[in-house]
Amino acid sequence: MKKPKIIFTVLLTCTLLSACTEATHYKQDVQASLTKQIEMKNYAFSGDADIDLGNFIPQAKDSNPITTNLLGVLQNSKLDWNGVANTDPVQLEVDLNASPAVLGGSKLPLPMILKDNKLYMNIPVLNQKDEYYAIDLTTLGTAAGQTTPLTPESLKNVSQIASTVANLIIGDIQEKWFKKSAAPTPLKDGKTGSTYTIDVNDQNKAELSTILQAKLPEIIDTLNKNGVISAGQAESLKQNDLKSIQIEIPSSIALTTDDTGFIRDQQIKITFSLKDAAGATATHHLILHQSYEQINQNPKFTKAIPQKIKPFEDLLKLLSPKK
Repeated sequence: MKKPKIIFTVLLTCTLLSACTEATHYKQDVQASLTKQIEMKNYAFSGDADIDLGNFIPQAKDSNPITTNLLGVLQNSKLDWNGVANTDPVQLEVDLNASPAVLGGSKLPLPMILKDNKLYMNIPVLNQKDEYYAIDLTTLGTAAGQTTPLTPESLKNVSQIASTVANLIIGDIQEKWFKKSAAPTPLKDGKTGSTYTIDVNDQNKAELSTILQAKLPEIIDTLNKNGVISAGQAESLKQNDLKSIQIEIPSSIALTTDDTGFIRDQQIKITFSLKDAAGATATHHLILHQSYEQINQNPKFTKAIPQKIKPFEDLLKLLSPKK
């Protein structure tokens, strides 16, 4: 008679303690969702960002002028965007609004269309409202001796780059730092998902900083390989005192996945400190919010190919450094 009571007592004790002792697989779930993002063939997207990177990404002579100048403006700016993307064939339309620090926070609309290997950009200070620069991406790599082309393939790989970089960091983070929301998270389409978070606190700040320091060279190489930054910028970044980078509070990552495993919403808040060449410490931040809708449901493209265009060479002359 005593044996059943003992077994019952053990089972009851295990049940009460399960919240503390049950093994979780949240890290594995997050890694699976990051990998699954590569399966997105078409989707609608929207987001916003608050970026203060100082001069962390240097200018470089060997990068194409579009990415060089855009990076220079956008690495200290507030942004918001929405658009539609297709990966095969590569097609994109996006309404991007930038409020660069160099413009005192004034909003700068930068609508873009990519179709048939041509990128159309409207720059308000240079174009009329319905006028766009037309850039043939197949020739951009050789124009003006550039060695880091912006290509349809590199744009197609954006989601893969993001997944690769995230996995590089997450791969070394301990399971115990991953949390999952107890209640379902509402999604814009009326469905619900699960939210996974990593919060930086006093207990894990040093550990996460060490992981980031160790992975930064590989992250920089990945960005260079996929044409996001040039070889010259990559080498200049590696000259920074990467070991001095410290993740600060508040910082967090939150990913919301749907029932198919796709990431539908991601929020990244990173505060970090870095020593400059003179040994002075500066604090910067990156706050990014991005959501995805209509994944692989063929969302509609609404922008027509511009009729009023200006040649890419005109833009190249304006962006080229003065001699």
